[in-house]
Amino acid sequence: MKKLILIAVLIISCSVGHGQVASVTTDKKQYAVGEIVKVTFELNGKYDSMQLPVFKDFEVMGKPSSNSSISVLNGEMIKRESRTYKLQTLKKGRFKIDSPTYYIKGKGFKGKPVKVRVVNPSSKSGKR
Repeated sequence: MKKLILIAVLIISCSVGHGQVASVTTDKKQYAVGEIVKVTFELNGKYDSMQLPVFKDFEVMGKPSSNSSISVLNGEMIKRESRTYKLQTLKKGRFKIDSPTYYIKGKGFKGKPVKVRVVNPSSKSGKR
């Protein structure tokens, strides 16, 4: 019986932090200089704390909007949280928007970054 309890504890402790999926999405992949990028950070799980990325090539426009939901699937409770930021593009180029770092029991993890292209307003169609 002690072995069974020990095995259960080990399985549960190993699965903490696994199963959470962090994602970064934007409303599109190409923007004009001065246009607003809507970037959403989403996590399907609980976390203890979060550290936002630095938006060095963008200007943050106001406070983020937040959304959270809880659903039950096959008896398992799933929590989703998202934050959407509006970032104004400042210059042309190709830029990477990193995921926040989410911390669960002292361990940090991130989602995959997203890449966007910023062009001059007159070349928004992608032609030069």
